[in-house]
Amino acid sequence: DPTIYWYRFIAIDGTATAYYEDDGSRDGGWGQTFAESQDNSWQLTVYNPAFHTPDWVKNAIIYQIFPDRFRDGDGTNDPEPGRFFYDEAGGTIYRSDPTGSTSNDWNTPVCDPRSAIDCPGDYSNNFYGGDLQGVIDKLDYLQELGVTAIYFNPIFESPSNHKYDTADYNSISADFGDLTTFQTLATETSNRGMSIILDGVFNHTSSDSIYFDRYSNFPEVGACESETSPYRDWYYFTDVTPGTGPCVGSDGTPNAATYESWFGFDSLPKLQANSQAVRDLIWDDGSNSVGVYWLSQGADGWRFDVGGDVDPGTANDPTNDYWEGFRSAVRAVYPDAYMTIEEWGNASSWLLGDEMDATMNYQYSSAMLSFWRDTTFTDNDHNEGSSAGALVPLTPSELDGRLQNWIERYPPEALYAMMNLLGSHDTNRPLFFLDHNAANGTDATPLLDPNYDWSDSVARLKGVVLLQMTLPGAPTIYYGDEVGLVGPTYYYGGKWEDDPYNRQPFPWLDESGTPFYTFLQTPQGQDNLRDYYKLLTAARNAHPALRTGSFDTLLVDDANEVYAYGRLQSDYSDAAIVIVNRMGTIASPVTQTVTLDVNGYLPVGATFTETLSGDVYAVAGDGTITLDVPGESGALLVLAAPMVDTPPDAVTDLAVTASRSGELDLGWSAAAGATSYDLYRSLVSGGGYTWISNTTTLTYTDSGLTNAQTYYYVIISKDDGSGLSSDYSNEASGIPAYDLTTAWYNLQWPPSINHTISTITPTDNIYGQIYIAGGTEDAGPPAGVSAQVGYGISGTLPVSWMNWVDMGYQGQSGSNDEFVGNFLPDELGVYQYTTRYSSDGGHTWYYALSGPNSSPDPLGVMTVTASSDVTPPAAPLNLVLDGTTPASISFSWDAVADADLAGYEIYRDGGWLTAVSTATTSYTDEDVVSDNTYEYFIKAYDTSFNRSDPSNTITATAEARLVTVTFRVGVPAYTPGTVYVAGDISEFGPWNPGQAAMTQINDTTWELTLPLLDGTQLQYKYARGSWDTVESWGSITGLNNRSVTIDYGTDGTQLVDDTATDWGTGADIHKAVQFWRDPIVVDYAPAAGATAVSLDTAISVTWSITMTADTDFVVTGPAGVVSCTFANDDLTWTTVFTPDAPLEAAGTYTVTVAGQQTNGVPGGDSGVQQVPVTWQFTTAPITITAGFTSNSPVTVGDTAVFTNTTTGTDPISYEWDFGDGSA
Repeated sequence: DPTIYWYRFIAIDGTATAYYEDDGSRDGGWGQTFAESQDNSWQLTVYNPAFHTPDWVKNAIIYQIFPDRFRDGDGTNDPEPGRFFYDEAGGTIYRSDPTGSTSNDWNTPVCDPRSAIDCPGDYSNNFYGGDLQGVIDKLDYLQELGVTAIYFNPIFESPSNHKYDTADYNSISADFGDLTTFQTLATETSNRGMSIILDGVFNHTSSDSIYFDRYSNFPEVGACESETSPYRDWYYFTDVTPGTGPCVGSDGTPNAATYESWFGFDSLPKLQANSQAVRDLIWDDGSNSVGVYWLSQGADGWRFDVGGDVDPGTANDPTNDYWEGFRSAVRAVYPDAYMTIEEWGNASSWLLGDEMDATMNYQYSSAMLSFWRDTTFTDNDHNEGSSAGALVPLTPSELDGRLQNWIERYPPEALYAMMNLLGSHDTNRPLFFLDHNAANGTDATPLLDPNYDWSDSVARLKGVVLLQMTLPGAPTIYYGDEVGLVGPTYYYGGKWEDDPYNRQPFPWLDESGTPFYTFLQTPQGQDNLRDYYKLLTAARNAHPALRTGSFDTLLVDDANEVYAYGRLQSDYSDAAIVIVNRMGTIASPVTQTVTLDVNGYLPVGATFTETLSGDVYAVAGDGTITLDVPGESGALLVLAAPMVDTPPDAVTDLAVTASRSGELDLGWSAAAGATSYDLYRSLVSGGGYTWISNTTTLTYTDSGLTNAQTYYYVIISKDDGSGLSSDYSNEASGIPAYDLTTAWYNLQWPPSINHTISTITPTDNIYGQIYIAGGTEDAGPPAGVSAQVGYGISGTLPVSWMNWVDMGYQGQSGSNDEFVGNFLPDELGVYQYTTRYSSDGGHTWYYALSGPNSSPDPLGVMTVTASSDVTPPAAPLNLVLDGTTPASISFSWDAVADADLAGYEIYRDGGWLTAVSTATTSYTDEDVVSDNTYEYFIKAYDTSFNRSDPSNTITATAEARLVTVTFRVGVPAYTPGTVYVAGDISEFGPWNPGQAAMTQINDTTWELTLPLLDGTQLQYKYARGSWDTVESWGSITGLNNRSVTIDYGTDGTQLVDDTATDWGTGADIHKAVQFWRDPIVVDYAPAAGATAVSLDTAISVTWSITMTADTDFVVTGPAGVVSCTFANDDLTWTTVFTPDAPLEAAGTYTVTVAGQQTNGVPGGDSGVQQVPVTWQFTTAPITITAGFTSNSPVTVGDTAVFTNTTTGTDPISYEWDFGDGSA
């Protein structure tokens, strides 16, 4: 059955053990020795021989479109700002304008959602208005670019701009058009010979969907709204305390249930893939199913978002048949439908023939980009802890190692159908990956300059594209990469980020506004890279060798930084050569003359055109081709004229025809077209062949060989005129050896033996002799000859005996060679014994022809008698089962104290299994069959082979035992949200920080109980739904994890107690969480809702951890944003806001704290605030106490003096009323 095997070599010599495994590159190469195992096993893929992928994909150039950002072809369907968006304040925005305006231009750079004053938190609610009509309008552009297939990010109804939160699988998003628009698109692409690949998001839906309807926006009764909803069983609900959940509980109580979501995002509730109703929706209901329906509407294939979360693949879980079912259902109707999975790591588990055709090849992009980098680059996706890995510069040999590894890892049908991308909606842009200026540091400020110089990156990208367009697999262009689309990218939380800066609007020059960077603002600037793309896509589309030809390494030269490979059609109808020269720098490239030896690969005289220069080259008479290759660039040679010559046929009947001492004869029939033959030899079958000779005859004698050693041979047919060669012939093998059929051999002595049984004293020596003409006359043993002595029950044939031991060379006896050996028989009785001989390493044995004194009987008689000690040792006690796995059963017993104890015998199912020494009191039986049950008991035996009574008997089944494991963790009391366990087992993702939700026990304690297999060794961390909110403290930082081994114990339960708070003492792996990676607001003042706050108040925020020096936040009041001065206190972790002027009286003020950064713990990870905090307070009102004094009463004619005594806040105006109507 299709599966994946992993293997390594363990060498044991006495007490010493060494390991031979793949080296640290893990590229499947030669590997190395290790004193301690690194678990770097090699991979062996077993796939369905009927595996077939669509030919149109193998020949495709794919263009990925993020619809909202490609082209706005219909302004009437542009999403209006302020549209409902998951109950978020303000809803959606339009073209990065947080004010709600619709006036921004198409070419407005995507705003920075990590900034508190730009568009904080606006990621997937920021719409630009791109749609399907825009794609239709630009199909001619794509056709001219050489595109033959379009992969669309999701286009179904959804609240977001990315559409990975499906609201209705059966409807095109109104933001993009409707069914008619899609049908028109399908017709127009088909007319141009293009195919359509849709994005299937079948792991989860939107919480704001017709199926879930958390916000009651749809007429359907959603799963969140009612426990009786027809969709209720589609999701994973958990009842919680009433009033604390977003959904109806299982008994109908409002707000009494929560649900499992993807990666902890509550907008993405996870579907139950094993639900029949869900399967019917997606693929198991004929033409009504989503998978089949959209193919009937004109799509040609599917790309599956987080497909591994739905079904982990054949090798990882053979019982999960989700993708097998999807493939069967779709292929039954559309046999040429394409299926590819999003998988950042090794995708082999899904590519064995019954599930996927290919994967989005992120490991490919990492290798291609790394080869063109001079320094290591890391970002949020590419780092030491990610499947994509850091972009570490590669040498030519390292790049070739990666490519050869994929060839060995993946079935050919999958390899040639890969989506070979350089960037995508989930990564940074290739131009940014290749930047060696700003991207080498941590300061994004230079990138904010429209005149930033991207020319170095453009030159490197051309080198990468040369590889992309000429390697096996479908080149996949992310929209805009062909012109060098890139936008201002930001450095946050100790790393470069990609989303949403990688989703800039396509820089159309006929759209409103101007692209941000100067080099994108003119047709000439964009054509610089686009014309290069078009040149290479045209070459690929014109030459089938670049699409489906073999991949053959021609030159790996690390010293000169040159790498070359060939692409060749099997019928020699087309060929190409690619040479990459990385010598020099982009500013000062070094041209090199490169000579490739293509003798045997390409015919003499074959002519090629160099695509980039137009120059013509030919294969010289010596089988070489030579050209000058520019530095930091390359060359692409494509066939200029048909090749006349073809290789000779391969030999099919190579055989070893005779064997002698030190020699083997080979023979074969003539191969059509061959003028000579190259012979190759190896010590192992199937590879490792080294050239030994060339001959024009049909026979060959290989001499100087080691007797009893197996040799393997292949030959290659050659046409010496054209220089072409065939593939290997069939393999033949033989063993050089003396011919023992004409030799003489005997049992020399003694005729009989009387032996007292013992584990210490062996029998008398037994001798045997052999004569080989031309082999035993000289001193020393004959090369390759071995001898054994054995015994068995009287009356049985020696060929049936099991007790044979090797004999040692004793010396010469005349022309004979003599060997000697003895036994340690372990049972009383009468036996026969004799000798046997082999010259071919034990493949064939020849038994003694005669006995002592030239007796014709070659058998001696051995009588084994009891010793004076007939007392057996005590029986072993307390045989107990220690553990079981599907491949082993382990047990142990108490030691026996008898002084003459010699060892223990282990019995299985009543029969003898093996013996172990006195120092051993445990054993693991690895010769078991999964799910089979076995009985064991132990016997002790002494130096006279007296055996004890059997121990108690145990019964065990070769199966994994389940342990009920409770993870209990202590967390800071201020911890927001839900705590999850992320780890390297499937129950935790693997490594999904939002899958395995824990239950809150109290303010500081969370628990999760689940069954795990006994003996499981796992690494894990605690997180709050994402890696931005993972724990980070002490030694639990970066790639350092907690670890635990699951132990069945005595009752099958285990508590993993991670609640200790004595941080700084002892190991950290079982301490409580001290800090989270993201800074959290733990206190602030004034309090939320406070009134009568002083007008000169300071506003303070206290954090969970030390913050960067520029930490700030925003305060707005009646007059807008309040200007202020910030002060950060590293001792109290407090940020204080002091207004530049008194606040207004009786004013309501709003404080927003978002996107702030922490320095992290020493040696730990810095982080960005993930939980924004907003609150309001009101300042004190103006209070006026009116009053005056006077000199009243006064006499008429005197002056009345009134003195104002009013108090209050200036300015105050006064009005005097004298009571007579005047004032």
